[in-house]
Amino acid sequence: MIEIENLSKYFGHFLALNKINLIVEKGEFLTIFGPNGAGKSTLIRILSNLLRPTEGKIKIGEDYPENDYRIGVISHSTFLYDNLTAKENLYFYGKMNDLPELKTRV
Repeated sequence: MIEIENLSKYFGHFLALNKINLIVEKGEFLTIFGPNGAGKSTLIRILSNLLRPTEGKIKIGEDYPENDYRIGVISHSTFLYDNLTAKENLYFYGKMNDLPELKTRV
């Protein structure tokens, strides 16, 4: 089961997801459709723990501790940004995940 309650994501002042509420029961399938920029990839990245939500709750399966989601994603494209250097991509994702000693590690 996947349960999403009031899930929102901001990128700066840009609201990418606005209070998403969703329940997918065990055995059900879900397809997410929408135009470019609708927030589909952002939602998947949050569900797969690649990105943190600004607010809201997510429950996947049993009541897992925060940030211990049991879901993986294989995408047709990488989650790297072409307009960023390798170091900038590392720094970006490190910052998103609150890694300690980020500048030293990058």
